[in-house]
Amino acid sequence: MPKKSSKKNRVKNNKKSHPPFGEKEFVRSVWKAMREQEKKNPSIALLHKKLSGEMDKTELIGLTGGMASGKSLIASFFKKRKIPVVDADQVAREVVQPETPAWQKIVQTFGPGILKPDKNIDRQGLGQIVFSNESRRKILEEITHPEIFKGIRAKVDQFRKKGFPIIVIDAALLFESGLDCGMKSTILVVTKPSVQLKRLMKRDKLSEADAWNRILSQTGEGQKRERATHVIDNSGTRLATEKQFLKIWRDVGPDHPRRAGHGL
Repeated sequence: MPKKSSKKNRVKNNKKSHPPFGEKEFVRSVWKAMREQEKKNPSIALLHKKLSGEMDKTELIGLTGGMASGKSLIASFFKKRKIPVVDADQVAREVVQPETPAWQKIVQTFGPGILKPDKNIDRQGLGQIVFSNESRRKILEEITHPEIFKGIRAKVDQFRKKGFPIIVIDAALLFESGLDCGMKSTILVVTKPSVQLKRLMKRDKLSEADAWNRILSQTGEGQKRERATHVIDNSGTRLATEKQFLKIWRDVGPDHPRRAGHGL
């Protein structure tokens, strides 16, 4: 009769067929999964950098608000205090320069009619197409957002390597894109609808109908208020807005007690 294998031998064989899955293997598998997440949504990379400790001395502040709400004014207050600001809209312009991957996909999707004679994308013409059609807008975002997030991450890395303890990311779609997940705090800029409409029509030379289409295409202000750390109402004078900013600055600026030793 064949001999029964001993308990000791069975344990030994199990060890051979099932390698140990200890702490090292667990950490490795988690980071592998996170890298896969980054491929699908590059905005998550900023959060992963925070978790890995690569940005342990850098705080990210998210700045957002509806069109013509006054984000650029708040951004100027940060710049005045030597805090670098990464402008997502500027990055968006850079990633759709002629012959870039995003540019090629946009032309293939929306046709060469959205190009100017110099091959640059007619932003106003494309805007008229996507802001009146939600499905078309989502297609455009699927094309541009991954490239924009990569560009934002690259600029954040540049400032981080220079030793800045605070970096502001100015992004209209901060919450919608999930970019807020990697922020220490977020600032939402709001204004009265009538003021916003007037500013947008003047700034972008839009008709009232086109301006409303763009405003209504964005996530409701109420949802953003619930998620924002701070809210600034920019419906009044510049001085009134700056007073609100200064209150927030005391909480997020480099002189806050939690930043002791990490000043500029």
